[in-house]
Amino acid sequence: MKSILKPTLILTAICLVITLAVAGVNLLTRDAIAASEAAAAKASMAALIPGEDFTALDADKLQSAEAYRAESGFVFVSSCNGYGGPVKVMTAVDNDGVVLGVIVLACDDETPGLGQNAKKAAFTDQFKGKSGAVELTKNGGEIAAVTSATYTSTAVKECVNQAMKDYLICKEGAK
Repeated sequence: MKSILKPTLILTAICLVITLAVAGVNLLTRDAIAASEAAAAKASMAALIPGEDFTALDADKLQSAEAYRAESGFVFVSSCNGYGGPVKVMTAVDNDGVVLGVIVLACDDETPGLGQNAKKAAFTDQFKGKSGAVELTKNGGEIAAVTSATYTSTAVKECVNQAMKDYLICKEGAK
């Protein structure tokens, strides 16, 4: 009994110190991480609608997690489940309801070399110029899914469709 007590206490102390160290580093870097994420989001929005200022919209009545208004359109950030987990997508829609661009912000849990290819322009550029709900070619639509990544492709398509629905809500609210 005595031989087990000492290593147990030492191991418990080590675990406690490591946990406190990780928590401390998290506290120290929380603001820097938030600022970095905000800068990355702003850069992505600027890539979709260049030279514009963005105003955050109240997303309570929208399907998208985040919504922003610019003079020439809207930007929506939404998330849908892919094959390995959530796929986060930023979609820009102009004032006439036409998709200006799509950026896949996160699909890190998708299969490398397959689902993660949804980030590539060869896939996301297919959404440009579309209006209304979009469908993958296997469902009679115009968007070709990423090869061997139907779940991920469907998640991106659903995020774009959410953005299009949210555009209609925002457009009606502006009248």
